[in-house]
Amino acid sequence: MINPYRIISTQLPDRFAPPRNAVPADPKGLRAWLDALPRANQQVYLRELQRVLMEFRVQRFDGMARLEAMELLRPMLMEACNLLASRLLGSAFPLTGAKAESASRLLSFHRDLALAYRMAVAEACAPAGKVPFLRGGPVATALVRAVYHHARWLATSYFLYRTPDPQAWEQLYALTAFAAAQKLDTKAVEDPVERRTLTVALLQNQAVTMALANPYRFSQRELSDLWTLTRDTSSLIELTPQRFAAAGALVMIDRDAAPVFVSRAPNPGDGDVFWVDLRKLNDLIRAAVSHAGAAREAVLRLSRDYHLSLPVPLLARVLEGWAQDVSRGFVRLEGGYMMECALGMTAVHFQAAGQRDLDSFLRDAAPISMSAAEGASWAGAVPDTALVSTVTVRVQDQSLGGYRLRWDAEDGVRVRVGELVGLSLAIDAAARDWAIGTVRWLRYEEDGAIEAGVDLVARRCQATVLRALDSVNAGQTSIRALALVAQQDASTLDVPDLFLMDGHATLDASQVEVVRRADRWDSSFGSSNQVFNRPGMKAQRRVGDYVIVAPGT
Repeated sequence: MINPYRIISTQLPDRFAPPRNAVPADPKGLRAWLDALPRANQQVYLRELQRVLMEFRVQRFDGMARLEAMELLRPMLMEACNLLASRLLGSAFPLTGAKAESASRLLSFHRDLALAYRMAVAEACAPAGKVPFLRGGPVATALVRAVYHHARWLATSYFLYRTPDPQAWEQLYALTAFAAAQKLDTKAVEDPVERRTLTVALLQNQAVTMALANPYRFSQRELSDLWTLTRDTSSLIELTPQRFAAAGALVMIDRDAAPVFVSRAPNPGDGDVFWVDLRKLNDLIRAAVSHAGAAREAVLRLSRDYHLSLPVPLLARVLEGWAQDVSRGFVRLEGGYMMECALGMTAVHFQAAGQRDLDSFLRDAAPISMSAAEGASWAGAVPDTALVSTVTVRVQDQSLGGYRLRWDAEDGVRVRVGELVGLSLAIDAAARDWAIGTVRWLRYEEDGAIEAGVDLVARRCQATVLRALDSVNAGQTSIRALALVAQQDASTLDVPDLFLMDGHATLDASQVEVVRRADRWDSSFGSSNQVFNRPGMKAQRRVGDYVIVAPGT
């Protein structure tokens, strides 16, 4: 990068002298203004914080004055960001109403913090783009804060399943290049938010490794763990101009683009590039996962005094993202056609059961006593059509492993990573088969459309219900499940050996009753539901928010 300071200092807002009624910018006045904020009234509190950011954006500061003001504002702004993020945790997308407003404000806070600290760097080093004499410490602080909030800005885009805003990557690269040119990229700066020292170089490493993990594949809760993992292991990767493998991850610092996996060297016209060496980090995580065995968490031993414990499934998906394999496991085929879609276990089960609710489904099973069914909390309930209805979805492309789907904004679909998806061709209901999968990744576009990748679990399923039979758990609630049926074995199976059920449900019983609805592929098609007794179910593996179980021995 030839002149990173020019990139940092361009496209900044015009700045003017503050009006008389402006928020005071001097340390004493600003501290008093912050102390007077009505923190008990969250709506007013957040609005005032947003107002001061907007005012300071167009206010003229000299030298280090902006940095001093932002350091006073930052603790409250980060507290507000944590509050907003907690409101959005576990949300289905697209967001509506108050949650949509919270998401917009959260993203704007991180965007404005990134801009404010970038402006602080530009103003502190103006006009020549050099660090003033004996001011290396404050400039290093401004640089670390600026890069940190650009990384947070990107992470918030992932948290909201949005494409990063323009300039986010470009400015992060420029700030890092400028810090390196001034020999400040490895200078450690204490960060009270993260409760550790940070450097510009390590923050860029973190942003790069997080992007390469394909963050749109993770749930919002998992993204918090991904942030911690990439932060704490950022010293284990290296960005080098030297190519060390035939294919790998590449950072093109002269472009406003995320790092990418490539199979060949870039063209000279692509500008300066860095290859990402993830080998040490990959080896560490693979060793931890291998050592964990059947445990739910793996322990990463990062130093003599610090160990990091993270879920094994999360680390496995991180390794998949970092595999540096630019080829796909399956050939992608063009889509462009429409399918019927059901979202969530309730909707998929309803459709796979021939559009019958749980009450009707169980009433068809003769061995189940009517008195027990009538006493259940769900008996006689009319299904919520919003929960069980289908919506048309466009298939963008597909492979043997799954689908890439798109819902338009007017479809009103709300979905999250890990959710169950049922797919069927729009044909006569009696002849329909339902394929099922789980949402692997999610991206929410500015026009309200949603694009998602779906991992295929089974090309055909059958609606089933699992009930405990032993005396201890006999009163246990009936659990919706989907039998995973292999097409080639459909005519010979008495009852499938694999079932998909909600990962949060429990079925702790030595004997389980399986109620299955025969479908058109069975030799018994047309008969009433069939009931089988099987040994207690044992979990085999998780898929999204669900678990595949099989009869025990």
